[in-house]
Amino acid sequence: TVSENVAFHGFEVEIDKLSLNSDDSQLSISKFDELREGDILVHRYHIAGEEKAAVLDIRRIPVHDGMRYQLHCDGMRISRVWLGGWRDIVETLYYGHGYVIRKPGDVRLGFGGHNFASSHIGMEFGEGPAVLVAVDNPPSILLVNPTEHHCTPVTSDNCTFTVLSAPTAFQAAIRYQDLMD
Repeated sequence: TVSENVAFHGFEVEIDKLSLNSDDSQLSISKFDELREGDILVHRYHIAGEEKAAVLDIRRIPVHDGMRYQLHCDGMRISRVWLGGWRDIVETLYYGHGYVIRKPGDVRLGFGGHNFASSHIGMEFGEGPAVLVAVDNPPSILLVNPTEHHCTPVTSDNCTFTVLSAPTAFQAAIRYQDLMD
């Protein structure tokens, strides 16, 4: 949850190219811990594979009008990670160098060039605040799937997602810039 009105359903994670979220995965969560470090909430997943074990930490760090989510895995590699579906359907998507898609359909845009050349996107929903999602690693794709309510950059390795809410996507972008200064 980012605010009372904006929420997404956790993270979709692949470790060493194996899904951590599917029922038929070769990976399993053998233990889960929830830890507090002041205002920071840490979800620690102990992951068991056929030949390896790993620990995935997802740290939720409050920032002005949003959250930072730091994902760090010891023992195996995060091969892909993206935000789970949003509670509401995205009405307007802002990405790249000023591109806008109203009522986006199924979209997969590769990173680079002039199309999806930034590590952040803005979204506006039918009601409630808008959201900016940024990731510190270069994303591989921008994934939009209205059926699953997905609208997210997809990246890999240890990374940090920043999710901010504001009345408009442009106001969220200004707030994000303030965090970067």
